[in-house]
Amino acid sequence: RVAAVVQRPPAPHGRAAVVVDTLDADAVAERQRLAHRAAVTDWFAEYRDVDEIDAYLDGLVARHPDAARVHLLGASIEGRPIRALELSRGGAIAIAIDGGHHAREWISMMVPVCIADRLATATDARTRAILDAVRFFVVPVVNPDGYAYTWTADRYWRKNRRGGHGVDLSRNYSVGWGGPGSSSDRASPNYRGEAPFSERSARVSGSLNG
Repeated sequence: RVAAVVQRPPAPHGRAAVVVDTLDADAVAERQRLAHRAAVTDWFAEYRDVDEIDAYLDGLVARHPDAARVHLLGASIEGRPIRALELSRGGAIAIAIDGGHHAREWISMMVPVCIADRLATATDARTRAILDAVRFFVVPVVNPDGYAYTWTADRYWRKNRRGGHGVDLSRNYSVGWGGPGSSSDRASPNYRGEAPFSERSARVSGSLNG
């Protein structure tokens, strides 16, 4: 349980301030609201779980086969697909957009899907010219296991599901591995893993961005 979110200003200035003092109650209310999300006509007006996101990507491909294609990049620890949506009309410049490294940060999954939707459905000349020049690879859920776990078990879970303790995927890349902000303690939310790119999701994301 998390009682509150506290914002701590840089020392020695100011005092800590409680930003949200009803976090657990808010999480309960969120879950109750999401139980009725199927009735929400605007898909982007609510958070969506990993299966709904995958289905939305498939729908974009079905509706826009000239611009959108889905690629299976690999599987997570628990066997969930890690998928990328390629968006292009023949462009050669590769740009990767990914989200969902931290499972509890649900907005980070929705934003890449929204970007993909806008690119796939665009009819204006400027966006179509961009797709003529660029190949976008959008991976909305880098951490599908952790994300699924936040929907079914622990809304505040941050890491992947490695060994039950998890690895912070954003601390698992080779650049700056083991530096400030990461931890060697498996119980830490910032646990970096046993080695750089020890986690499949980080390797997949790193290959797109490298």
